[in-house]
Amino acid sequence: MLATIMFTDIVGSTQHAAALGDDRWRDLLDNHDTIVCHEIQRFGGREVNTAGDGFVATFTSPSAAIACADDIVDAVAALGIEVRIGIHAGEVEVRDASHGTDVAGVAVHIGARVCALAGPSEVLVSSTVRDIVAGSRHRFAERGEQELKGVPGRWRLCVLMRDDATRTR
Repeated sequence: MLATIMFTDIVGSTQHAAALGDDRWRDLLDNHDTIVCHEIQRFGGREVNTAGDGFVATFTSPSAAIACADDIVDAVAALGIEVRIGIHAGEVEVRDASHGTDVAGVAVHIGARVCALAGPSEVLVSSTVRDIVAGSRHRFAERGEQELKGVPGRWRLCVLMRDDATRTR
């Protein structure tokens, strides 16, 4: 199945948890989770997995995933935290896990690696995503070719130019 995969990750989560203590960190994480789930649903995505301080979601539209990511960055900033977000599009295998549906495949690994290379409050996409949304309102800056851990070859990555994004949502 062709899908757009979005990964999110809270920047400096371990340091935040240590500074806040378990109870306050859990409250902050709950607020983060509520925001991210709301945005995923609002943009027609499907939550696939949560990984402690991050989310994996799929979308049928790369533009929807990008708009969702852009809004998540702004929304969680109000909590005093930053996220990094990576987006890739490709074929995924849908599989039933014991607690719901999950996705697997090389495209999922690529999405995770793209996220790992994103900076704080940054939405980083593969050139695959950038090419699919060519002509849309989304604008990108080249990040160059990167090695993605465990993935063959070099991958061209692009960062969403958030200041130029049209905020009509």
